[in-house]
Amino acid sequence: MASDATNRQTVREHLATLLNTSLGSAQTVYDYLPSDFGGQTPVVCVTSMGSDRAQIGFGEDYNTAFSLGIIVYVLYAEEGTAYGEDDAEDVLDTLEKEIADVLMDSRQVSGKWDSLTHEGATSIDYIEIGGATYKSEVIPVTIEE
Repeated sequence: MASDATNRQTVREHLATLLNTSLGSAQTVYDYLPSDFGGQTPVVCVTSMGSDRAQIGFGEDYNTAFSLGIIVYVLYAEEGTAYGEDDAEDVLDTLEKEIADVLMDSRQVSGKWDSLTHEGATSIDYIEIGGATYKSEVIPVTIEE
């Protein structure tokens, strides 16, 4: 019998679509990490971070777990406008809460995954993309099927 393992891409794209339809504060949700946001802010990216395909017994059955990162990017400050570092902090906090709500409401999605869980603490950093400085937060999640 030929194996037919789930492609991590399918799960990643479905989670990105779910976030895109549910987040009110994100300007754009990508199912990958683009090299330039073209001035968009805030941006959410869903990226692959690894897989665990544990074989069950001696057969061809596997428990599959995909590690994904939901990464929020918020422009840190914008010269010549009233938008500043304090605004970036507020937007980042709001998006983290909105994403937490979506994840809690989507722990099980029939036909897509058996469980979706936060996988530890988030991490925050600053990164330059396309010549602009963004404050970013990585939200690690695991999806099991």
